[in-house]
Formats: sequence, structure tokens, C-alpha cells
Amino acid sequence: MTDRTVITTRGLQLLARLASGAEQLEFTGVKVGTGIVPDGTDPAQLMHLVSYKMDGMIADYGYDQETDDAFVVMQITNAGITSGFVMTEVGLFAMDPDRGEILYAYVDLSEDPNYIMPEENGRAKTVQIKMHVVVGEAADITATINPLSQVTMEVFQRELGKKTDSEGGDISEAVAGFETPGAEIKYPELEPGGSVKGILGGMKRWLETLKKEKVTADGGEAGETTATFEDYTGDTPAPSVETALANIRSKGKTGNILSNIKAALMGLVTLGEMRKHLVNNGLCTEPGKFFLDAAYGKTLMDEITRLNGEAKIRFAPIPPNWNEVNAKNYGKGIILSPIWFNSSSPQKYIGAPLGAYTYGILVTFDMESYNPTFASLQIYLPDKADVNGIYVRAVMNQEWAKFVGTSINSVAASQ
Repeated sequence: MTDRTVITTRGLQLLARLASGAEQLEFTGVKVGTGIVPDGTDPAQLMHLVSYKMDGMIADYGYDQETDDAFVVMQITNAGITSGFVMTEVGLFAMDPDRGEILYAYVDLSEDPNYIMPEENGRAKTVQIKMHVVVGEAADITATINPLSQVTMEVFQRELGKKTDSEGGDISEAVAGFETPGAEIKYPELEPGGSVKGILGGMKRWLETLKKEKVTADGGEAGETTATFEDYTGDTPAPSVETALANIRSKGKTGNILSNIKAALMGLVTLGEMRKHLVNNGLCTEPGKFFLDAAYGKTLMDEITRLNGEAKIRFAPIPPNWNEVNAKNYGKGIILSPIWFNSSSPQKYIGAPLGAYTYGILVTFDMESYNPTFASLQIYLPDKADVNGIYVRAVMNQEWAKFVGTSINSVAASQ
């Protein structure tokens, strides 16, 4: 049949368009007729059958690797035919995106016609023809399978092979039993080529063993497994942090991994070791060995801040009023003020002692925050070669005392 199959001009034009692979070649149906191609007419120029008789059915299609072309299986049934006829031509139709349905291939059966007999006593017969057609560079082909067509022998054998192929195939709906190996075999080998029931039995034994033992050599669920490892509570010394971390590797034994994790944690910081040193007032002298507890560190910083605030030495400019060199204006601590008097009127600085000289240093000790009873002490150290003595007073009393040698002479009240 295929020797007389001709691809029509419109079919070739469609193949040229589909050569890029952008669209697929779709066969839409087959038709049979009783006509004969007139002399001098090229079958490739036909756009329809010479004499249409009836529609056939597409039962199967595909690509034949041996002949390097496509095939379409056509079926014709005589169901409902009351008068027989001689089938002399077959047309295969395809969908053209521009023209619609076209005659793609024409089969001339005039030299080997088929007689389609009428249906007898309700018994219908089916004629099947396999047409081989050229599809050129078309990347993909498809066809509309008629749901009323019968299953072809090729399709039947192909699907049956899927169900019974010992090398694989689809057995999803097959009912299978188990062939369980002996109790002494925990992990049976699952090899290709074995029976279905043997493979299923082996898989069942694997699952039972894994469920019981929980752990395999490659890992597995170890949530309920009791592990043994060196926890360094005895005489065995723990390795260094670097060594322990380097020994924590994937695919290692569980015991070794846990031992090294314990050693690494002990080396980085352990609560017991930290407390032992912190209880000893933080006197550990080995740098970098332990972390500092956050609460203990805050206590130390608060104490340092308090001491800095109360004992800090500050420098203040020469004050016009010595009575106000105190915590109110300069903060708590020790305040140093350089003295530079106007030589003609040294008394113009309020609170300065009578008899003060041109140069010197005023030292103020403020121990509490400013209030009516703040504790503040001032010492004035004059800087002059022929002066022997220093001045001292409690600011709250506003009285100066002069110390000369070992004797103390009262002086007049400050201005």
C-alpha cells in the first residue's frame, strides 16, 4: 500500500512550514473513496478524493525508526453498510494553520482494490490499513485517534509487554505477594532480574530491620538510640578546641563526633569553670581562656564608672568666685585651677584669702553632690619665692587658715 502513497503539494508546503519545529504536524482523519485518478492528472495536485465514499478512523500513529518515516493506522468498518463497494483510494488529512484541513497524502488502490462487503446479520467486520508517510523535518507529529476504532495488534502487544516485561514495565495494577528471606538476613540484596515477590519481600525485610535498629552505618534515625562516647569526666584529658573542631567531620562515627563536640564546648566555655574563676573575684590571669559573665562584667563597669566620677581630676580656669569651685559647677572629684592675680588688686576674686599673691594653684576637693551641706575642701598654694605658707579652708565655713612651718595663724575672713 505504501508504495503508492503520494504526499500532495499542499502536504509538502505544510512540511516546509513546520521544518522549524515551531508547530507540530497534526493528522485529523482519513477518508476512502471509489474514484480513480484520471489519466494525465498528477495525484500530488489533488486537494480531495476523486470520489468520496465514507470516513475511516485513525486507530494508531507513530514514527517508525526502521523505515525512518511516520505511520498512520486506518480502520474501516462495514457496520451499517447495506451495499458493498470497491475501495480504490484513501486520503490522509492534516491541519494547516492557514488553510484549515487539507489532503496531506493520497493512496491509489486502483491496482489492488479492496471490496467492502455489507454488514451481514448484524456482524460487522473491520478492514485495517497501515500507511507510511513522509514527515520531513517536522519535529513532532500527532493524530486524532477515533474512540470507536479497535485496538491494533501492535498497540495490544506493546501494552501487554509493559505489564509482563521482566526487565521493568508498568505493574502498578498487578497483585503481588511477598517472598520474605530467612530471619538471619537483615539486609538482603535487591538485584535486578529478580521476581517481584522476592524484591518486595527483601524491601519489607529492610524496612523491618531499619525500624528495629534505627541506625545504619551511613546515618538514619538515631533519635531513640543510646550512644557511648568519651565525656572527659575521668582522667582522659580533653583535646584542644582546634583539634576537637577539626575532628568533627561528616560521615564519622557517632561516638567520635559526640566526644569531640564535648571537648570543643569544654574548651570554648563551660559554666562550671567560669563560675570558679568569677567567684574568685575575676582573678584569672590567663588571657583568652574564659568568657566574662555578662552580669559580672556589668558590675565591674558600674564600679569603674562610679570611681571615675568621684575621683577624676579636672582642670578649671581661674575662678572669679572661689566659693563656687565645687561639684555644682565642675562635678565631683579634684579640681585644679591656675591662679593669676592682677597685681594691683588681688582681692577682686571673691573668696580668695587675704594676703594671697599673684601666682599659685587652687586645689578643690569635692566629695558629694552640691547641696547646702556639701563637703568641699580648698587648698591654695601661692607660688612666690619669699612666701612661706599655704592656705586651707572648708568652703562651707568660708574661713581660711594659713599654715606656716608648724604654727597656724588665724587670718581674717575671706571677702
